[in-house]
Amino acid sequence: MEPLQKSMGDDRALPGFADVPEHIRGSYRIGRQAGRLMAELAVLVRAMAVRGGEPFDYRAYLAGLGMEDRYASWKAFVRGYFFDRRNPEALRSAAVGLARDVVVMRDALGTAAIAQARQAATAFDRAAMNQAPGLSLQKTCDCLKAFTGAAAAHLAPEERDAMRSGRAVERLRVALGAGAKKSVIWQELQQLLLLADGAVLPLDLAALYRLQVQGHLLAKNGRLIAERAELREAVEQVFRV
Repeated sequence: MEPLQKSMGDDRALPGFADVPEHIRGSYRIGRQAGRLMAELAVLVRAMAVRGGEPFDYRAYLAGLGMEDRYASWKAFVRGYFFDRRNPEALRSAAVGLARDVVVMRDALGTAAIAQARQAATAFDRAAMNQAPGLSLQKTCDCLKAFTGAAAAHLAPEERDAMRSGRAVERLRVALGAGAKKSVIWQELQQLLLLADGAVLPLDLAALYRLQVQGHLLAKNGRLIAERAELREAVEQVFRV
Protein backbone atom coordinates (compact mmCIF):
# COMPACT_ATOMS: atom_id res chain seq x y z
CA MET A 1 0.00 0.00 0.00
CA GLU A 2 1.45 3.37 -1.00
CA PRO A 3 1.50 5.89 1.85
CA LEU A 4 -0.93 8.77 1.65
CA GLN A 5 0.32 12.34 1.52
CA LYS A 6 1.19 13.46 5.02
CA SER A 7 -1.36 15.85 6.54
CA MET A 8 0.13 19.17 7.62
CA GLY A 9 -2.97 20.53 9.34
CA ASP A 10 -5.15 19.67 12.28
CA ASP A 11 -6.77 16.32 11.50
CA ARG A 12 -9.75 17.25 13.67
CA ALA A 13 -10.75 19.82 11.05
CA LEU A 14 -11.15 17.16 8.38
CA PRO A 15 -14.51 15.57 7.55
CA GLY A 16 -15.48 12.50 9.55
CA PHE A 17 -14.30 13.64 12.98
CA ALA A 18 -17.76 13.93 14.48
CA ASP A 19 -18.38 12.30 17.84
CA VAL A 20 -18.25 8.53 17.60
CA PRO A 21 -21.59 6.86 18.55
CA GLU A 22 -21.40 5.06 21.86
CA HIS A 23 -22.18 1.64 20.40
CA ILE A 24 -19.20 2.00 18.03
CA ARG A 25 -16.99 3.32 20.81
CA GLY A 26 -18.03 0.43 23.02
CA SER A 27 -17.29 -2.11 20.29
CA TYR A 28 -13.82 -0.64 19.81
CA ARG A 29 -13.21 -0.68 23.56
CA ILE A 30 -14.12 -4.34 24.00
CA GLY A 31 -11.99 -5.17 20.97
CA ARG A 32 -8.99 -3.56 22.64
CA GLN A 33 -9.68 -5.25 25.97
CA ALA A 34 -10.03 -8.71 24.44
CA GLY A 35 -7.12 -8.11 22.06
CA ARG A 36 -4.80 -6.98 24.83
CA LEU A 37 -5.68 -9.96 27.00
CA MET A 38 -5.21 -12.51 24.23
CA ALA A 39 -1.97 -10.98 22.95
CA GLU A 40 -0.31 -10.48 26.33
CA LEU A 41 -1.43 -13.81 27.75
CA ALA A 42 -0.02 -15.57 24.69
CA VAL A 43 3.37 -13.95 25.33
CA LEU A 44 3.42 -14.44 29.08
CA VAL A 45 1.99 -17.97 29.23
CA ARG A 46 4.76 -19.02 26.83
CA ALA A 47 7.29 -17.27 29.06
CA MET A 48 6.06 -19.19 32.12
CA ALA A 49 6.23 -22.48 30.25
CA VAL A 50 9.85 -22.06 29.13
CA ARG A 51 12.35 -24.01 31.23
CA GLY A 52 9.89 -24.71 34.01
CA GLY A 53 8.72 -21.14 34.41
CA GLU A 54 12.10 -19.49 34.94
CA PRO A 55 12.04 -15.69 34.57
CA PHE A 56 12.11 -13.89 31.26
CA ASP A 57 13.15 -10.27 30.90
CA TYR A 58 9.94 -8.73 32.17
CA ARG A 59 11.64 -5.35 32.61
CA ALA A 60 12.40 -5.16 28.88
CA TYR A 61 8.85 -6.32 28.17
CA LEU A 62 7.33 -3.52 30.26
CA ALA A 63 9.71 -0.97 28.73
CA GLY A 64 8.69 -2.15 25.26
CA LEU A 65 5.06 -1.48 26.13
CA GLY A 66 5.90 1.95 27.56
CA MET A 67 5.05 0.89 31.12
CA GLU A 68 6.86 1.60 34.36
CA ASP A 69 8.56 -1.26 36.20
CA ARG A 70 6.90 -1.35 39.63
CA TYR A 71 7.91 -4.91 40.45
CA ALA A 72 10.88 -6.17 42.44
CA SER A 73 11.11 -9.60 40.84
CA TRP A 74 9.64 -11.95 38.21
CA LYS A 75 7.34 -13.45 40.86
CA ALA A 76 6.13 -9.99 41.92
CA PHE A 77 5.55 -9.13 38.26
CA VAL A 78 3.43 -12.24 37.69
CA ARG A 79 1.31 -11.67 40.79
CA GLY A 80 1.03 -7.90 40.36
CA TYR A 81 0.77 -7.44 36.60
CA PHE A 82 -1.49 -10.45 36.15
CA PHE A 83 -3.68 -10.56 39.20
CA ASP A 84 -3.48 -7.53 41.53
CA ARG A 85 -7.03 -6.23 42.00
CA ARG A 86 -5.67 -2.82 42.99
CA ASN A 87 -3.54 -2.38 39.87
CA PRO A 88 -5.45 -0.72 37.01
CA GLU A 89 -2.76 -1.92 34.57
CA ALA A 90 -3.16 -5.56 35.60
CA LEU A 91 -4.51 -8.02 33.08
CA ARG A 92 -7.17 -8.98 35.60
CA SER A 93 -8.46 -5.39 35.43
CA ALA A 94 -8.84 -5.75 31.66
CA ALA A 95 -10.69 -9.06 32.10
CA VAL A 96 -13.07 -7.54 34.66
CA GLY A 97 -13.55 -4.46 32.48
CA LEU A 98 -14.43 -6.63 29.51
CA ALA A 99 -16.96 -8.64 31.54
CA ARG A 100 -18.51 -5.38 32.74
CA ASP A 101 -18.61 -3.68 29.36
CA VAL A 102 -20.21 -6.61 27.54
CA VAL A 103 -23.18 -6.41 29.90
CA VAL A 104 -23.68 -2.77 28.87
CA MET A 105 -23.66 -3.93 25.23
CA ARG A 106 -25.70 -7.10 25.82
CA ASP A 107 -28.30 -6.31 23.15
CA ALA A 108 -25.63 -5.86 20.47
CA LEU A 109 -23.44 -8.78 21.53
CA GLY A 110 -25.87 -11.56 22.37
CA THR A 111 -25.95 -14.01 25.26
CA ALA A 112 -23.24 -16.36 23.93
CA ALA A 113 -20.59 -13.63 23.82
CA ILE A 114 -21.55 -12.37 27.28
CA ALA A 115 -21.29 -15.88 28.72
CA GLN A 116 -17.82 -16.38 27.23
CA ALA A 117 -16.57 -13.03 28.57
CA ARG A 118 -17.79 -13.95 32.05
CA GLN A 119 -16.15 -17.37 31.81
CA ALA A 120 -12.88 -15.72 30.82
CA ALA A 121 -12.99 -13.50 33.92
CA THR A 122 -13.84 -16.51 36.11
CA ALA A 123 -10.95 -18.55 34.69
CA PHE A 124 -8.67 -15.59 35.33
CA ASP A 125 -9.70 -15.50 39.00
CA ARG A 126 -9.09 -19.24 39.29
CA ALA A 127 -5.61 -18.72 37.91
CA ALA A 128 -4.94 -16.10 40.60
CA MET A 129 -5.52 -18.75 43.29
CA ASN A 130 -3.33 -21.37 41.64
CA GLN A 131 0.40 -21.81 42.24
CA ALA A 132 0.69 -22.99 38.62
CA PRO A 133 -1.73 -20.64 36.81
CA GLY A 134 -0.83 -21.57 33.24
CA LEU A 135 -3.72 -24.00 32.68
CA SER A 136 -6.38 -21.56 33.92
CA LEU A 137 -4.83 -18.77 31.88
CA GLN A 138 -5.02 -20.97 28.80
CA LYS A 139 -8.70 -21.49 29.61
CA THR A 140 -9.02 -17.71 29.73
CA CYS A 141 -7.48 -17.47 26.25
CA ASP A 142 -9.86 -20.13 24.92
CA CYS A 143 -12.87 -18.27 26.32
CA LEU A 144 -11.66 -15.00 24.83
CA LYS A 145 -11.31 -16.58 21.39
CA ALA A 146 -14.84 -17.95 21.71
CA PHE A 147 -16.03 -14.53 22.85
CA THR A 148 -14.62 -12.73 19.81
CA GLY A 149 -16.14 -15.31 17.49
CA ALA A 150 -19.57 -15.09 19.11
CA ALA A 151 -19.44 -11.29 19.22
CA ALA A 152 -18.41 -10.97 15.57
CA ALA A 153 -21.30 -13.22 14.54
CA HIS A 154 -23.84 -11.09 16.41
CA LEU A 155 -22.62 -7.51 15.97
CA ALA A 156 -23.77 -5.21 13.18
CA PRO A 157 -21.12 -4.69 10.45
CA GLU A 158 -19.91 -1.29 11.71
CA GLU A 159 -19.72 -2.55 15.30
CA ARG A 160 -17.85 -5.65 14.16
CA ASP A 161 -15.32 -3.54 12.23
CA ALA A 162 -14.79 -1.32 15.27
CA MET A 163 -14.21 -4.35 17.50
CA ARG A 164 -11.75 -5.85 15.03
CA SER A 165 -9.94 -2.50 14.78
CA GLY A 166 -9.51 -2.40 18.56
CA ARG A 167 -8.23 -5.95 18.58
CA ALA A 168 -5.77 -5.22 15.75
CA VAL A 169 -4.40 -2.20 17.64
CA GLU A 170 -3.61 -4.34 20.66
CA ARG A 171 -2.15 -7.22 18.68
CA LEU A 172 0.31 -4.90 16.95
CA ARG A 173 1.02 -2.87 20.10
CA VAL A 174 1.96 -6.00 22.03
CA ALA A 175 3.95 -7.45 19.12
CA LEU A 176 6.03 -4.27 18.99
CA GLY A 177 6.49 -4.21 22.76
CA ALA A 178 7.41 -7.87 22.99
CA GLY A 179 10.12 -7.61 20.33
CA ALA A 180 8.36 -9.78 17.76
CA LYS A 181 10.09 -10.63 14.48
CA LYS A 182 9.73 -8.26 11.52
CA SER A 183 7.60 -10.83 9.71
CA VAL A 184 5.11 -10.82 12.59
CA ILE A 185 5.14 -7.01 12.74
CA TRP A 186 4.41 -6.89 9.00
CA GLN A 187 1.56 -9.38 9.30
CA GLU A 188 -0.11 -7.46 12.13
CA LEU A 189 0.54 -4.09 10.49
CA GLN A 190 -1.08 -5.28 7.25
CA GLN A 191 -4.21 -6.24 9.16
CA LEU A 192 -4.38 -2.89 10.92
CA LEU A 193 -3.90 -0.93 7.69
CA LEU A 194 -6.62 -2.93 5.95
CA LEU A 195 -9.04 -2.11 8.77
CA ALA A 196 -8.02 1.56 8.74
CA ASP A 197 -8.60 1.70 4.97
CA GLY A 198 -12.33 1.10 5.42
CA ALA A 199 -12.62 2.36 8.97
CA VAL A 200 -15.90 3.46 10.51
CA LEU A 201 -13.76 5.19 13.15
CA PRO A 202 -12.14 8.62 12.80
CA LEU A 203 -8.44 8.43 11.96
CA ASP A 204 -5.37 10.38 13.03
CA LEU A 205 -3.90 10.93 9.57
CA ALA A 206 -0.39 11.71 10.82
CA ALA A 207 -0.26 8.44 12.75
CA LEU A 208 -1.73 6.56 9.78
CA TYR A 209 0.93 8.06 7.49
CA ARG A 210 3.73 6.87 9.76
CA LEU A 211 2.30 3.35 9.76
CA GLN A 212 1.78 3.32 6.01
CA VAL A 213 5.38 4.42 5.37
CA GLN A 214 6.66 1.67 7.65
CA GLY A 215 4.35 -0.87 6.01
CA HIS A 216 5.58 0.19 2.56
CA LEU A 217 9.22 -0.30 3.59
CA LEU A 218 8.56 -3.65 5.23
CA ALA A 219 6.79 -4.87 2.11
CA LYS A 220 9.52 -3.56 -0.19
CA ASN A 221 12.70 -4.67 1.57
CA GLY A 222 11.85 -5.86 5.10
CA ARG A 223 13.23 -2.72 6.74
CA LEU A 224 12.05 -1.51 10.13
CA ILE A 225 13.33 2.06 10.14
CA ALA A 226 11.38 3.61 13.00
CA GLU A 227 11.93 2.92 16.67
CA ARG A 228 9.44 0.37 17.95
CA ALA A 229 8.29 2.81 20.64
CA GLU A 230 7.54 5.40 17.95
CA LEU A 231 5.52 2.87 15.95
CA ARG A 232 3.68 1.74 19.06
CA GLU A 233 2.69 5.34 19.74
CA ALA A 234 1.35 5.68 16.18
CA VAL A 235 -0.61 2.44 16.59
CA GLU A 236 -2.21 3.67 19.79
CA GLN A 237 -3.17 6.98 18.16
CA VAL A 238 -4.34 5.87 14.71
CA PHE A 239 -8.02 5.58 15.69
CA ARG A 240 -9.29 8.71 17.42
CA VAL A 241 -11.73 7.08 19.81
